Amino acid sequence: MTDGTRNIAICAIVIVAVAAIAAAVFLTQSSDDDGKIELRYSYDSLGMEAELIQVTGKPIAIDIPGEVTKDGQKYTVTGIDGMAFERCKNLESVSIPKSVSSIDSGAFKECTSLRSITVEDDCGYYYSENGVLFDAAGTKLIAYPAGSIETSYKIPDGTICIVEYAFNGSKNLASIELNEDLILIADGSFNGCTSLKTLTNRTVLNIVKGSDDYGGVAKYADKVDGRIVSYTDEDGSVYSLNLDSGIAQLISYGGDETAVQLEPDIVYQGKDYELRSIGTKAFAETDVTDMYLPYTVSSVMETAFQGCSGLVRFNAGDNLMYIGRLAFDGCTELSVIDMDVGTACIEAKAFEDSKKVTYLCFSHNLLYVGPDAFSQLTFMDGDLEVEPTARNLSGSIWKGTGDGILRFR
Repeated sequence: MTDGTRNIAICAIVIVAVAAIAAAVFLTQSSDDDGKIELRYSYDSLGMEAELIQVTGKPIAIDIPGEVTKDGQKYTVTGIDGMAFERCKNLESVSIPKSVSSIDSGAFKECTSLRSITVEDDCGYYYSENGVLFDAAGTKLIAYPAGSIETSYKIPDGTICIVEYAFNGSKNLASIELNEDLILIADGSFNGCTSLKTLTNRTVLNIVKGSDDYGGVAKYADKVDGRIVSYTDEDGSVYSLNLDSGIAQLISYGGDETAVQLEPDIVYQGKDYELRSIGTKAFAETDVTDMYLPYTVSSVMETAFQGCSGLVRFNAGDNLMYIGRLAFDGCTELSVIDMDVGTACIEAKAFEDSKKVTYLCFSHNLLYVGPDAFSQLTFMDGDLEVEPTARNLSGSIWKGTGDGILRFR
């Protein structure tokens, strides 16, 4: 075991951490007369970490430091609070250090002049592309710079979620293309996008012109391209199909098989539609015991297998990138979870009730594990408890020894 892993494991058993709040001054370009702004942090004296909680002044450009000093002690900057930039309406660019592992949703929602977000190379949690902020896996679009002069944007392939407030106040944006993988658009993600008139919908989401649904992406739209139909097969399973992009989402499973191996393609009117997603509550309360996903599926949405009390085995297939919140809620008998190939993001409480797991295999691509994703399980490396984070679990196999305890293989 490395010293870093040992330190994480020891910290995991500490119940109470003492934090102190203070201010640090950082000089940068500003519209203030004296050219100064102030960056304020909260400090964790146990982990020697700092979180940016407030920026004062009228900054135009901010380069967040990776390390700050307080009372002679150095703290690594690891977080950005959701209210940190609430007064920064003149901010045009921000640079994020590679040490940052947590950015609250909506952190940049008030930055209406923001044109570029950059992330330091080798950051294991975030990256930016053309000034747009993503999680490291590229599955979540976190923030689009509202002050961008660009009038059109295409969501990159592989992006599955648009988080809350991601496009807030992007008034220059006139057209957007949603990619085939996109399956979740958070509430409020397109607030204030009053110029957004043209939408190309390549998803399986039934987005209606003028609706507030799906983050309001089509609220001001004059035109929505993308024909969505609902299809029920002979077994009673219901799918959402995009006739133009040729993809499908399973909405509701109607079969009577308990060991389910889904086909990669759905045939509708003589044409194949590639199955990309398992929808919300698609298998909820069914009698499925074994689940094998095809290589085409990239996302399992929240509560997809909720209440499947007989589910014993889950195999993620070759290209699953995203597992939603509470996806396996109530799956109390789940014992084998195989995510060996692709899974990058596991949301909060995804496997919260699965305390009988005896085999758990993680992908090398694992980049995010949400809070309480495995709250019934204890991960052990030797005699030390390991915090279930992506950094600690990525690319590893854990085997159960009973009572919800798993040990590194």
